[in-house]
Amino acid sequence: MSITDVNVYVSIIIEKIVNELDIRKHNTGRQNKMPLMFYINKIICVLRTGISWKDLDLFKQPNEPSSDTIRKKHNKWIKLGVYDQIVKQLEDKYLNDYKEIITEYFIDSTLLNNHNGTSVMAGFCYKLKGKRSMKANFISDNNMIMYEPIISNSQPHDSTFIEPLIDLFPSKLTENATYNNCLTITGDAGYLINKQSNLNLRNTKHISINAAYKKNMKRRKNEPNRKLLKKRHKIENVNAVLKRSHKRTAVVKDRKMEVLKTWFTLARIMIISKFLIQHKKIIINNKKRTYLFV
Repeated sequence: MSITDVNVYVSIIIEKIVNELDIRKHNTGRQNKMPLMFYINKIICVLRTGISWKDLDLFKQPNEPSSDTIRKKHNKWIKLGVYDQIVKQLEDKYLNDYKEIITEYFIDSTLLNNHNGTSVMAGFCYKLKGKRSMKANFISDNNMIMYEPIISNSQPHDSTFIEPLIDLFPSKLTENATYNNCLTITGDAGYLINKQSNLNLRNTKHISINAAYKKNMKRRKNEPNRKLLKKRHKIENVNAVLKRSHKRTAVVKDRKMEVLKTWFTLARIMIISKFLIQHKKIIINNKKRTYLFV
């Protein structure tokens, strides 16, 4: 399995969904200069490398469309819901096949450098030396699969995003949870909540938060689960994969929040696709450009 296999599969499935959803494909008029696969590969290139749309023109051939055309095509697919449909299909496949081995859940946040993007939710953080920044909060599991994130200003405390993230959590993972057999989500000291709030989550959502105590806090009788806290490196690795392999998610260059969230959706598509291909749940035929769910 290589990065090429993931790129090929993602490009094939995007092309398939676009052909199914594009309501203007039967209209007469000016045709695309290049096939759909060309536009898809350029969008994946922007996601992987983190370059701006205008920088695509530096590698443009004389007969190829401009970066502005590729960007408009990307925005059109966002409005059609192409990426949302793909990530839902892949997440359902992943949960149906691997629900039994998903045993651990982690919560964390990562800072995004708001270079010249949206100013609606721009804040300042001392960790980025006074630069404008935003924050992405998300939950991942022991297989390093990231679920739907929440992107916000960098100022609010991490613990304020616990309940909104749980509301976005897949219902398939919580359908069999009970008060005595609840799901445990592990986080750092930023997600520490009081005993009553944790009890309310356990009663209503059947979810418990396992967070480390801060250094200045007195140790209590009910210590958090230390074994799970030592496994928090898994969600830190998810952060590293996001910023290393999907660089467009690390720096905000988009004016609209809808477009910014789509880069995270595309990154989730890449991560889940890579996992399923590694475990041979998706078989790709590069010559015929087809794929098969196993």
